[in-house]
This record gives sequence, structure tokens and C-alpha cells, in this order.
Amino acid sequence: MVEENLSFRKKEALRAERIIEEEVLKFKNWLEQLEVYPTIVALRKKAEEIRRRELEKTLSHLKTKLPPEDQEALEILTRSLVNKLLHDPIIYLKNRYHKDGQQIIDLTRRLFNLDGERPLKAEPPPLYLNSSLKEAKKH
Repeated sequence: MVEENLSFRKKEALRAERIIEEEVLKFKNWLEQLEVYPTIVALRKKAEEIRRRELEKTLSHLKTKLPPEDQEALEILTRSLVNKLLHDPIIYLKNRYHKDGQQIIDLTRRLFNLDGERPLKAEPPPLYLNSSLKEAKKH
């Protein structure tokens, strides 16, 4: 009887250890997601600001004012577009953070200019690329 009880307790202790290990992993993943979260929020905020600004600009240029239900339909459409466009980059960011850490956050913040550190303007390609492109056009 004592041995049965001891065996049962050992099995339950092992089961409890597994549960604790699983919960620790979940908690660790949750903590890591917290580090990614500010970048995701900034990305969504920037996209929403662009969406709202462009929609307001478009609506103000229309010759006739749209009825409220049509304006609401455009709101829903543009929000949906923003959400669908951001979905894959956000999933990629969350998944890559576990492998690349801060590097993927930094890359995302630079790629989308989330910190507003630089003006957005295209740089001309380096001279060696210009000559290669001209040669390719000839052929």
C-alpha cells in the first residue's frame, strides 16, 4: 500500500513538473512577445494614420458628398486593406523574433521608418548598377 501510494505520488510529481515546464515556456514566449509589441503597435498606428489621412483627402476631393453609409463602407474597406497588408509582416515579425531577437525589431522599425529618423526619399542606384542597367537595356 505504501509503495503504491509512493509510486502514485512520483507519477503525479512528474506530471506536475511537465505542466510547470510547459507553463514556463508559455510565459517565456509571452514575455518575448512583449518586446515585439511596441513595434507592432507603432506599425499599426502609422498604417492607420496613413489610411485615415488618405481617406480624408480622397473624400474631400469628391465633387459630391457621399452618404454616411457609403462613407462607412469606405472606412470598413480601407481598414480591412490595412489589416490584410499588415497581417503577414506582423506574423513574420513575431515568428522571427524568436530566432533573430532585437535585429528583426530594428530592421522592421527601419524598413517602415517607425521612428521617423530619416526623410523618406529614394536614393539613386550606385553608378555600377546604372551602367549594368544600361547594358541590359541594349540587349
